[in-house]
Amino acid sequence: MGPVQKEWLQGWKLVLSAAMGMGLTAAPIYSLGVFFAPLTAQFGWSRADMAVGVSITSVITGGVAPFVGRLIDWCGARKIALAGTFITCSGVAAFAASNGSILWYWTIWVWVSIGFAFGAPLSWTLAVATRFTHSRGLALSITLCGTNLIGAIAPPLATILVEDFGWRITYVALGLAMFVTTCPLALAYFYDASDLLRRKGKSAEPKTPIPSDTSHIGRGATFRLAIRTRAFWLMAISFLFGGGGLVGLIVHFIPMLIDNGMSPLAAASAASVLSIAAIIGRIAGGLAMDRFFAPRIAGIAFIGPILACGILVVAPEDAKSAFAAGALVGLALGAEYNLMSYLSARYFGFKQYGVIYGAIFGSFTFGQAIMPPVVGDLYGATGNYRIALILLGLCMFISAALMQLCGRYPEWGNQDSPEIEDSPETLSAGLKAGIV
Repeated sequence: MGPVQKEWLQGWKLVLSAAMGMGLTAAPIYSLGVFFAPLTAQFGWSRADMAVGVSITSVITGGVAPFVGRLIDWCGARKIALAGTFITCSGVAAFAASNGSILWYWTIWVWVSIGFAFGAPLSWTLAVATRFTHSRGLALSITLCGTNLIGAIAPPLATILVEDFGWRITYVALGLAMFVTTCPLALAYFYDASDLLRRKGKSAEPKTPIPSDTSHIGRGATFRLAIRTRAFWLMAISFLFGGGGLVGLIVHFIPMLIDNGMSPLAAASAASVLSIAAIIGRIAGGLAMDRFFAPRIAGIAFIGPILACGILVVAPEDAKSAFAAGALVGLALGAEYNLMSYLSARYFGFKQYGVIYGAIFGSFTFGQAIMPPVVGDLYGATGNYRIALILLGLCMFISAALMQLCGRYPEWGNQDSPEIEDSPETLSAGLKAGIV
């Protein structure tokens, strides 16, 4: 049996549980546009007011991501992810208690944000990255497909539930469904490589097999060294613009299409096409990252949403164009999260992966915090999304361009490289690698 087949035989249940965990953040974000109309009708809130909830989530998740990364480096991903699951699901259900106070609505978003911080991609992808080496790109891609699977299901399902039962019951149903599909799998199968090594010390026969190659665990750059490299800052700024551009599109995609004459269910279906395309983009991107230089893949992927913004500016009322735009955005979205976790591992290794990835993820979520309300304000000022779409396309162009400057992978990103300490000699090695 080859190493790739062995990894999948030992780790496919982990990938399944992590994929469902990734879906936790997708349901409330992807379905937010569905709730714009009923909440605005009942409470008089503006779209910008409601989009602030995404900004709150992004600021809190991004702000605490490096600290969550430290916790994960210290005690493993399992405990953190399980805590995030419970907090997130209960917070989503709590939206049903919205009473017309926008401050209370934002407070519930704070609650959800704390859950997101613990159950963010950092927790779920770390375990997969440590358990897979030969097929890491594909394993991370399938894990991240959980976001798109739930993102494809949540908007039309929420639309139907809102029409039949009202928005309050819909929020309770979402929270319960998220918990049932995530928690049992995580309890049974979610263990990173360090968790398995710790379990081996307590039990002679752990239920989950330990990967045959764990030499990469504990090796790589320290956080102090990482922030002194050019690659770290190029990645952080690139994901800042890319995350803001993509999430700005996702949050406003459904109301944008409804404004252009599509029915709510048709607009939600276009959003589902976006999520299905993201699954294709993730799988294709993961296979490509295991074979080609990943920053080049980023440049190719972001051509899609730039074209999508142009389509929505030129032909905003054409239904076929809307579905095509959704597919183009989805393909890029599929590659974005893949690249963040994959490149963090390749450029900086696993010595302090949690805090390094957490810092980069924090930059990504800061972009997410900025763009949705900015797009909402531009819509309020102009009465349409034309200027906002041009801005979003520019953000994604900048993201793709910066990624091309990261340089080749350093040696400490490889599983067979020696452990790297934070020293002048190490910094010199980084300079030779072309990433400082």
